[in-house]
Amino acid sequence: DLSSLSSTISGLREPSYSTLSEYITELEKMKRYGFNDAEVERAKEYIKSRLEKAVTAADSRKNSELVQPILNSFFGNEYNLEPNVKLQLGQLVLSQLTAPVLNQVVAQLITDKNCVVISHKRGAGSNNQRSEKCRDCRKCRGEQQRAAS
Repeated sequence: DLSSLSSTISGLREPSYSTLSEYITELEKMKRYGFNDAEVERAKEYIKSRLEKAVTAADSRKNSELVQPILNSFFGNEYNLEPNVKLQLGQLVLSQLTAPVLNQVVAQLITDKNCVVISHKRGAGSNNQRSEKCRDCRKCRGEQQRAAS
């Protein structure tokens, strides 16, 4: 059941109104136009490269790098896989991912309703979090367009 899309925007500074507006615009472009084969292949190569680098660096990891994945595993019910297992799983999934498949999934995930954008500001303290919810992305976009005018 592909009934929701969850996104998190993270950066060194708190995302501005224009950043969030650009993000929603990019989501709309993904929904309308999808991805071509070259874009998907480029993304697959990037992901595969990151997974391979993680395998290479696995033996030199510090304890501090292991803390967040372990916490995510415990509190967020996420799997904490070894880098070599992630690479194998990633290669399996990426080998089956094509532009038409991705475009079909994107069209089902990005809907016009129930859009939630959560932005995190990195830096001193974790109290600098802001969440913004809207019930109807079209309404939200309309308000953004009126504010920009």
